[in-house]
Amino acid sequence: MADDTPFARSPDRNLAHKEAAVLRAAVRAFDDKGFRAASLGEAADGTGADRLAALAREYALVMTQDFGICVTRTQDHELSDASRKRFRALKGDIDAAIRAVIAEGQADGSLAPGDPRVMAFALAGALNWIARRYRPDGRDSPGALAASLTETLMRGLLPRETR
Repeated sequence: MADDTPFARSPDRNLAHKEAAVLRAAVRAFDDKGFRAASLGEAADGTGADRLAALAREYALVMTQDFGICVTRTQDHELSDASRKRFRALKGDIDAAIRAVIAEGQADGSLAPGDPRVMAFALAGALNWIARRYRPDGRDSPGALAASLTETLMRGLLPRETR
């Protein structure tokens, strides 16, 4: 992984180093890579289900990269109060964008009815799992894993008549 992640091998593994590395990675990914709530909400054209699938594939790909691994493995209690607040706000923006796309899909009938909050938690939880289990030298490429997992998850979110 990159040297500025909190998991890099270095003699300085104190709290301040971890906080700075996590926040740098988060800000860099949100700003530089376009993984912002605004761009998540505009992930693709088409129905809400189409947009959610595109968003989920992009999210899955991010979870195979240092940023996704870093964010997923960082526990809130490892951060100071100020850093925890900023970190949670960045993650909250993603959650809000996912919920909004789910609500759009429900409104246009392309996603099953249900609580968008619970559906977003289930989707993000499954996608976050990638950061804990993905291995670059493993069986699946990031793209193949993202496509397969997204297809599997989307089946559970589609209305019954379209499954």
